Amino acid sequence: TCDAVYRTAVESVAGNSLFHVCVADEEAAVELMGAMYGEQLGRLTFVPVGAMSSDMSSDLTSGDIRLLDKLEFDGKFKAVMANIFQNTVIVPDLTAASKDAVTLTGDRQSRRGTVTGGWHDPKRSRLEAVWRLKEWRDRHHSCHHQLAAVRQKLGALDQSMCQLTSQLHILERQQSAHVGAGELQDCERD
Repeated sequence: TCDAVYRTAVESVAGNSLFHVCVADEEAAVELMGAMYGEQLGRLTFVPVGAMSSDMSSDLTSGDIRLLDKLEFDGKFKAVMANIFQNTVIVPDLTAASKDAVTLTGDRQSRRGTVTGGWHDPKRSRLEAVWRLKEWRDRHHSCHHQLAAVRQKLGALDQSMCQLTSQLHILERQQSAHVGAGELQDCERD
């Protein structure tokens, strides 16, 4: 995760890597790809965490703010995150950038010379969409559990109602038998 201020910069640098699937090793990736192929489920990019190295060059100067340092993630993914964000630094603008740099508005410059940028619609944030999807899944999961609990209570109430209805029928038969016996005694007296 990251602070909302860095979201556009993170999306710009990470691109489709945001949706890669981390697996333990190459064997797991091959096994999953085989299953996907067999079921015709489409394509994914798998990142074998065990095969990644977190070598980062240290050509940062004292004023540089590394984008990677602004992200929160599980330590076991450090090599993966380092591979994606490498030594990308956050800069106010690209005019003085001489290394991999990104602005908070998502404009990027590579040390190889490419410059990428332009207008970015903050309402179309892929990270925000993923977080919202997770929130809705969590809500759905919670509602599903609540529904199951209500159904269980409803089943118990239904069972209690059936027992009470059964007892009511027994009492009504007993009452009818008593009333019938009383009428029979009245007839015998006459």
